[in-house]
Amino acid sequence: MRELLLRYGRMLGFSASTGAAWQIEQWAGDWPCRECGNERVVFRPNTEPPSYRECYTCRGNPGPKLSTPQIVAQLRFESRLLQGISRSWGAQLAIDLAAPLREPVPDELAAVLGVDADRPYWRGGWVARPGDRAASPTLDDQSDQDPDS
Repeated sequence: MRELLLRYGRMLGFSASTGAAWQIEQWAGDWPCRECGNERVVFRPNTEPPSYRECYTCRGNPGPKLSTPQIVAQLRFESRLLQGISRSWGAQLAIDLAAPLREPVPDELAAVLGVDADRPYWRGGWVARPGDRAASPTLDDQSDQDPDS
């Protein structure tokens, strides 16, 4: 991880690549939260029924406090680590104009996936009813047959 931080640390908004490694080491020393262990709440002793309160140390929000530019830099850094395999949000907006995802129509989905929705049971092949057998024999079916036939 250190090698990646030294290589891409400037993407995180630090003036030197060593600054990113130093800062992350500092954050790693501070977290998990010493009071709640990143659970966000702590048990209130002597309460019946048992109750919890927000952690006083992290105020229910463990981890470093990042500014908006730091969050953007973090997302840019993660995208770079993933080798840019996903499209950016801006590119997706330009392509579909932020259209909502549509529910798949079962008939269309079956055609795309190459399945027959009327044959939901696997019996060495897809069949319509649980008791049906597939037309082509499987290895198990072949072992039941007489080897001389």
